[in-house]
Amino acid sequence: MGHNIAWPESKQLYTEQQVSDAVAIQAEEINRTLAKTPLVALCVLHGGMVYSGLLLPKLTMPVSLDAIRVTRYRNTTQGGDELHWITRPELSLKNKTVLLMDDIFDEGKTLEYLAAWAMEQGAERVYSAVMVDKQHNRKPQKYKVDSAAMAVPDEYVFGMGMDYKGAWRNASGIWHIV
Repeated sequence: MGHNIAWPESKQLYTEQQVSDAVAIQAEEINRTLAKTPLVALCVLHGGMVYSGLLLPKLTMPVSLDAIRVTRYRNTTQGGDELHWITRPELSLKNKTVLLMDDIFDEGKTLEYLAAWAMEQGAERVYSAVMVDKQHNRKPQKYKVDSAAMAVPDEYVFGMGMDYKGAWRNASGIWHIV
């Protein structure tokens, strides 16, 4: 059972169970799309941790797991244009199918950059999966996420791995500031 956030300015959009159910449906889609293809799964830290933990056990192909960490937000609520590398994966991406797993597809700059970077590293294919797709028209023109478990409105959201000013990644369910 989830916990409530003791903030009058926040409201729950989705429960933890609703998120889990949506990720299970998404995993079925990924299993069909990528069939038995061995994957190098890259968890985009820190936001993608909870999502990756929900998704990975539901995948039916061989998966090698690694992590990647870049940031645009630096514990604020607005991302800058510059990406800052913190952790690069140790696994080789050469001739591999790469699964990028992240918490949210917002303006898409991070995933667009990471997908291009993975291809530069010799990946055969890059497939991006996110827990939530924020609904707005500020997305990149040439980059689309391959799979999203659910959609959220164009509001600041947190919980299930997504933070609010560096905290509340542990919030059960997805919340938004009202």
